[in-house]
Amino acid sequence: MIVSLKIIINEGKRISLILYKTPELAELLRSLMTVLKLGFPDVNISNKNDYYQITDIGGAGTFATVKSFIEEVYIRFLDYEDSEESDFDKYFTI
Repeated sequence: MIVSLKIIINEGKRISLILYKTPELAELLRSLMTVLKLGFPDVNISNKNDYYQITDIGGAGTFATVKSFIEEVYIRFLDYEDSEESDFDKYFTI
């Protein structure tokens, strides 16, 4: 599995996170977008054909999101038995 993401910091120090869509990550990405919308009311999520672009979280929030996303990918797809319980509720929907 390939997990592709980009962190873009432009000249104005605005941070964007781009998470590329794959069939394996579809459910996880939907859950992440729901959590972001609830946790960061001002977040801007652009749902493109091949990726999600996330802006307006704030610097620390962006990096915390990346960290949580990578941990969740590890837990779900690589070595769940050696990891703590997931912070994501896979049955959570709005």
